[in-house]
Amino acid sequence: MAQFTYVQAIKIYDNIEKNIGKNAADDFTLKLPLSKSADYKRKFKWAADVCKYLEDTYTPKQIRKIRMSCSYGTSEKEMVYTKRLFDQAADLGEFCSSYNIEYTGQHTMRCEGEILYLSYPTCYCSCVKRVNETLLKTWCLCTLGYTKKLFDFTLSYETKSSLLRA
Repeated sequence: MAQFTYVQAIKIYDNIEKNIGKNAADDFTLKLPLSKSADYKRKFKWAADVCKYLEDTYTPKQIRKIRMSCSYGTSEKEMVYTKRLFDQAADLGEFCSSYNIEYTGQHTMRCEGEILYLSYPTCYCSCVKRVNETLLKTWCLCTLGYTKKLFDFTLSYETKSSLLRA
């Protein structure tokens, strides 16, 4: 296995190994190395190359599992706090309002009936946030892992998540 030093590369390697196998993960490292010292333009190009590699190599279902497992940011503290907001709300509309007040500027939530929509004003990923270009939808699938983990816990049941992009 080639050595990765950049956290995003390590996370993708680990999730390919977990979901596909060690040989597939080792192949990924050989084809798409990335060091911690790469500048933001190189990281963006690497992320674009990762999307193409995943799409050329795996099924949509496999890609979804790999990328969803790459999510960051859902801390236990955040999950407990979000659940408390939900438990204190009279309905989903009130929950969304409370959530939006708490997370103003980071992301917003709205509901339509029983469906919740979580929206981000920008991508927070360190590989892409400084470049004013759009990556393939594959890169954004990590947000589904974050969203699913947060709302499975908050709502106390297994949720379904989908990625919608403008």
